[in-house]
Amino acid sequence: MSKVSVYVDNVFAALPDTDEALQMKREITASMEEQYEAALAGGASEDAALGRAVSQFGSVEELREALGCEKEAAPSQRPTQEDRAFAVQWVGEYMAFK
Repeated sequence: MSKVSVYVDNVFAALPDTDEALQMKREITASMEEQYEAALAGGASEDAALGRAVSQFGSVEELREALGCEKEAAPSQRPTQEDRAFAVQWVGEYMAFK
């Protein structure tokens, strides 16, 4: 399983398990994989490539809205650059552990 797949799986874990969500997950994974591979081909490290792909990703709230899910009780915030850096680091550590 790629770093991109792990990241997307974790994001979608909080969303309903519907056919529409599964299709969106596939499309997002494919798009992020393309961005990741392009960054690697351009000479970026794996972590930098993942960071670039993640930075193009929207928020979970945007996904919830696109899927027509109810709003969360607490208002969510768009991920900050620090949140994205943490996600990249976490995925890297997880993949190294795995």
